[in-house]
Amino acid sequence: MEHQESNMENNNCIFSGSLKGTSFEPAKSNLQALLTPFLANLEVTERGKLLSELVIELTHIKDNPYDPNAIRVTFHINDMHWEVGWIPKFINTKILEVGLDNVECKLQDFNIYEEKIVGALIKVLKKP
Repeated sequence: MEHQESNMENNNCIFSGSLKGTSFEPAKSNLQALLTPFLANLEVTERGKLLSELVIELTHIKDNPYDPNAIRVTFHINDMHWEVGWIPKFINTKILEVGLDNVECKLQDFNIYEEKIVGALIKVLKKP
């Protein structure tokens, strides 16, 4: 069953990779100053449980001066949220064609440098 779910996920995958804009504000501060210590202070089992509750929100920012198809990525855990970056420009149009209500995001991993979170790897999937 696990193998079957994995194949289904791969077939529905629109994007899998690193977020962009993580070296700019507010993403840089959110990842390094807020999210890193927040997660670092948790025990491994608590961190895993909390990350399983992570909700990733995609928001189309139509008035973005660099890209009218820009999609901002925000992480939500409980009642806290952090703007953490952007979907890469090359895939924005495809995701918008599918529709933000018709996709779901999953955190694959964090990019870590010198014990700080400096980025995130996510997967964007078409909802079944």
